Amino acid sequence: MDILGYSERGAMNALFYGIALNNDIESMKKFMELANIEGDYTDFKVYSEFSLSDFGDPDMVIIADKNEGGKEVFFIEAKVSCGSCFDLSAQYGKHNNYINQDSYKSGNSSNLFFQLRQKYYFFETKGCKEKQYAFDIPNLIKYYNQEKTEVRRTGSNPVVKKFMELISVCTSAHYIAIVPENASSEIDAKNKYGFDIHFVIWKDLKESFGKYLDKTILFNQEDNYDQILNNK
Repeated sequence: MDILGYSERGAMNALFYGIALNNDIESMKKFMELANIEGDYTDFKVYSEFSLSDFGDPDMVIIADKNEGGKEVFFIEAKVSCGSCFDLSAQYGKHNNYINQDSYKSGNSSNLFFQLRQKYYFFETKGCKEKQYAFDIPNLIKYYNQEKTEVRRTGSNPVVKKFMELISVCTSAHYIAIVPENASSEIDAKNKYGFDIHFVIWKDLKESFGKYLDKTILFNQEDNYDQILNNK
């Protein structure tokens, strides 16, 4: 029996649901190792596509207890090839143009770097403290049209507010991008954006977590190739 899908959502759920349902702490630690994140963690809580309102819906969020005390949060965004080979440099270039032009362009809501940048600013502003839910951040203002603009907000949804409270007690955040096999990971994201992005390759995940991912196949209906490996 295979599980077939056409986006990253199915593979992400298969991986993290499998780890969580089996209480597979060693696999979670292995995932951190693949992301080049060092730390001694004793427990993990996984949140699948929890909304942060105007700051987007991260594919996964992990909140981990540190062995020496305290908590850390991991924001994860995953990308696959959708009809063409995934190009990380192109993703970077489009987002860089958007930031430099300081204007809204369609398609940025699904851009890898834009999504992670949103989460970075969300965490750094600690907006959940003192119930400050409005964020006036350069280049993250919402542009509806030339006449009307609005700052990004987390709103008053009780689930979002509770999620924010959970994140607010974390002492530090990590930003993880899961990308296809041959996507270049040579971009120095820390120097470009002021925060570090940890890249994980889908192929490495399939090799390390075959028991969760071997039955998960993502393919393009027209070309019939494995999207998470970027293979035609």
